[in-house]
Amino acid sequence: MVFNNRYVCLAALTIELLIEHIQVMSFLRYAPDTSATWNSDAHDAFKGLEKIALRFDGDAFIGIYITAAVVVFVSLVLYIALNEKLHQWNRKQNTLACIFIWFFEHIIFGVGYIPIISQFVAVQYCATDSTIESYSSITCWESKHMTLLEIGYIFSGFALFLSGVICPVFKAERPKGIERKFGNESYFIGIYKLLLFGVVFLFGPIHSPVPGLVLTILVIAYLLIWEAFAELHVASMYMGVLMGQMWVFACAIALKDDSSGSEMLAAWPPFILFGYAILPIKSLVIHRVPRQMPIEKQ
Repeated sequence: MVFNNRYVCLAALTIELLIEHIQVMSFLRYAPDTSATWNSDAHDAFKGLEKIALRFDGDAFIGIYITAAVVVFVSLVLYIALNEKLHQWNRKQNTLACIFIWFFEHIIFGVGYIPIISQFVAVQYCATDSTIESYSSITCWESKHMTLLEIGYIFSGFALFLSGVICPVFKAERPKGIERKFGNESYFIGIYKLLLFGVVFLFGPIHSPVPGLVLTILVIAYLLIWEAFAELHVASMYMGVLMGQMWVFACAIALKDDSSGSEMLAAWPPFILFGYAILPIKSLVIHRVPRQMPIEKQ
């Protein structure tokens, strides 16, 4: 089956991570300090990325918002109702059941993770006329707006739980999966998903890129030490997108004192490639051996 082909799976995961990375970077349009702005080319590029994250205005926004809420609710209910069976099927590598789990893991809460939570965060932003920026039919701080905010906060938490807690368990249960653990490290995917959640909800929109840069560097350091995945390509892809994210935050910081920050964005793709090369180079210098985290030792 194609789902058991290692190279097809590696290619699919590579595409998934790059799409998710692009979706997250669309939120860094707001990252520079309020006294600095991206130039017109950079601004237009970020606006284009928003479409990949399914960030639209008007009726399209409210339609995607409702769809996202329904998808998260149904996914959570199905997992609660079928969790024992789902984990049994996942461990047995049952083909038909694994296709369903794969769709849940890589489509809904993989490439769909950022579009889902981006709808929930968008209702926080109010325009100068006191309406929601993405949906001008609703006035900010009135009952309808508060309802959308409450649903958004609750369901974004559910989405983070499913993507950052449940999906990593599915990955860890597959002894031959491409995202199997390296040593006993069990936390990286959850940390990564939480970081993306933070970028979408806070570090992108607050017009202060330093916190986002610092936390991204910390996650890079964690991955550099523990490597997280037995499959070197997978670990390298995560390192690549993290380095790309770090660079865009750095560009946003540079804008405060130097308008060349926008031109620096041209190095974003090369930084992804540079990040991808870090762990393979490390493996040439230091033999790659699974490490045991003290917190997990029996």
